[in-house]
Amino acid sequence: MSASTRFEHFVGDWGIANNMAYTSTAAETGKKVAIIGAGPAGLAAAYQLRLRGHGVTISTSTKSSAACMRYGIPGSARRVKCSTPKSSASSISAWKPV
Repeated sequence: MSASTRFEHFVGDWGIANNMAYTSTAAETGKKVAIIGAGPAGLAAAYQLRLRGHGVTISTSTKSSAACMRYGIPGSARRVKCSTPKSSASSISAWKPV
């Protein structure tokens, strides 16, 4: 794992441990979007939509987000801890712009 990847993991883990929250200057638009799938693309779309002030609901067919990474990639080959995507999904969907 490269030094920059380890640094990104450290910063992400520190942010989760210290209850860091997303902030935005965008006003709520009143529009709502449903995201089907809580994989990398779904989480990225939800993040970008929340930045723009849209309401987001993330739906997935499994009990947790990032199922492909959790169940499709062996643990020894993962570069990200399994708790990270779950934390990201819940914090993005609950995020309220200020």
